Amino acid sequence: MNKETLIYNTNVLLYQRNILGILFLIMIISNLFLSFAIFLHKKEIVLVPNAISEEISIKNHKMSVGYLEALTRDVANLMLNVSPANLEYNSKALLKMIHPSFYGAINLFQDLRIKTNEKIYFNIFTFEYFLL
Repeated sequence: MNKETLIYNTNVLLYQRNILGILFLIMIISNLFLSFAIFLHKKEIVLVPNAISEEISIKNHKMSVGYLEALTRDVANLMLNVSPANLEYNSKALLKMIHPSFYGAINLFQDLRIKTNEKIYFNIFTFEYFLL
């Protein structure tokens, strides 16, 4: 093989290796930067109400009155609009919206509500059955 061709091919390989090394370093630095940005970023979860009729805002952990009213309406709807068909869905949706420190009290309330609702549904069903 020609000595000049060998030197040229070696230089091309070295150039490609150097370019890949530089790209690798850039990617490592960017990944480290993104990792720090993700871990040091303050996480904030915003619940979006079903129907928004006015302008709402959430800034620096302060919510507008319209947001609180809409979210309260949704939570009240989940707690008070109960039927045997939607009882389990409403219970799970409500648990997703509340703070974990209230899970015990809400679970107790919902278990009581499920038992009461089943008794009422059973009484209505048996009453209708005897009427037929």
